[in-house]
Amino acid sequence: MFDKSFPYKLIQKKSIIGQQIVREFIYDFRSSKRRYIVLVEEYNLNVFVPKFFPSLLKDSPNKFNVLVNDFEASRIVRTCLDIMLDLLYQHPNYSFAFVGVNTISKNIIEQKYFTQRFRIYRALMLNFFDTTYWQHFEDFSTSTYILIPFSKENLEQYLKKVLKMFSDIYPDLEVINL
Repeated sequence: MFDKSFPYKLIQKKSIIGQQIVREFIYDFRSSKRRYIVLVEEYNLNVFVPKFFPSLLKDSPNKFNVLVNDFEASRIVRTCLDIMLDLLYQHPNYSFAFVGVNTISKNIIEQKYFTQRFRIYRALMLNFFDTTYWQHFEDFSTSTYILIPFSKENLEQYLKKVLKMFSDIYPDLEVINL
């Protein structure tokens, strides 16, 4: 599981001036059933935040929360992981952060605590990013995950700055504590 991915390509890289987000990388790939967009936001403090969604939902406010039931989740998530690894190769001292957002469907609105996506992403991160080289910070209450290379100087101070930056941008994440 999570050993195969889809071919992907970078379609756009754009700088953003005057915000916490410095740059956006937009990738796309085709699964066997549909096209996906992977948006990787580069934030101040050298943090990448990968997000993905089916392109047909690009205008939906819930584009990150929907499950499309194509039964290709492991290949789709692995493709996003390959993009992360590619960015890491280019920026070896960067960190990654993400939220395993809650599922919203006609019948179900999942709680934001310890979501299904978070549990899957967490297992994958622990498998691919060795705890010898990476600090894994997880907040179950917000389903937030942060990966920081141990090569970062002043690791705890850096984590505090990252958490503060994200809680300033996303007030829903204010519950994160060290």
